[in-house]
Parts: sequence; C-alpha cells; structure tokens
Amino acid sequence: MELLNTIIDPRKPRWVRHPVATIVAISLCAALSGARSFCAIAEWAQALSREVLRQLGSRRPQPPSEPTIRRVLQRLDADRLDAQFGHWLAGQHPLAGCGLAVDGKTVRGGHDPHRSAPHLLSAILHQEAVVLGQVAVEEKTNEIPKLAPSLDPLPLNGAVVTA
Repeated sequence: MELLNTIIDPRKPRWVRHPVATIVAISLCAALSGARSFCAIAEWAQALSREVLRQLGSRRPQPPSEPTIRRVLQRLDADRLDAQFGHWLAGQHPLAGCGLAVDGKTVRGGHDPHRSAPHLLSAILHQEAVVLGQVAVEEKTNEIPKLAPSLDPLPLNGAVVTA
C-alpha cells in the first residue's frame, strides 16, 4: 500500500470518493484472482467485506463502481506505473547473481480492427518469472533501440542479462 499511495491521481480532488491507491489495490487483487475485465473487477470488489476494503485503503463502506474503476485505470500513466512497480519489485530481491532475460512479445488479444497488437520488450527474472519492467516497441522498428532504456532503471550490478 505504501507504493500504491505514491501513484498520482489523474482526477480532480473535488470529485474523489475512493483513493486511487484503493482502486489500484482492488484491481490488482481482483486480477490476481482471475478478473479480466473492468466488470469482473467491480464484481469481485462487491464481495469484499468492510474490513478488507479498509485494509485496501478505502474510506467508504462500499467499493468503487465499475465506471469509476474503468475511468481511473484508463487515465493512469501506464509507463510511470510500470516503472514504479518494476523498481519496487527489483528492490524486493537483490539482482546480484540472478539471471535476467530480456525478450519481446506481442500482446495476445491486445489488438482491435484499427490497430495492430502492441509489442513489448520485457525484462524478466529467470527463476521467479517476474517482470521487472517493460517498454513498448513501435511498429516498423525493432527491439534493439529499446534494450538500454528498458534496463536503465534496474539495479543490475552482478546480474546476468540475456537478450
């Protein structure tokens, strides 16, 4: 929750009923439980007790609605959030002596009729299978120019990196 409390809320303070940290915490827990849509996240949240909501930082007895969850998550700076989580994850486990794989993948199911599926270059811890960071690779380019920027924020001293 300490990390989530550092997320910048994109909303105007006057209309905020649920803290952004609470919405992200609920969304993360719901996704880890199998929720794959905004509706599924909201349905998962409806089953939470008041105590669990309080532990997730809620100041209200009811969880945020599906439109609130959707609007907040869609307006968050995904690159900044990804960097914050990657930095936090890297700090939880020393990388010295660890293997870190850097590989690009196209996101399955991430396309629509007007755009092709996004392609991401990800840095993943071998043993733990944890993604420490990822950057988007634009169309009509390759992953090589994105390699160094994707590794810059990570404390790589003593780590073995494969690409």
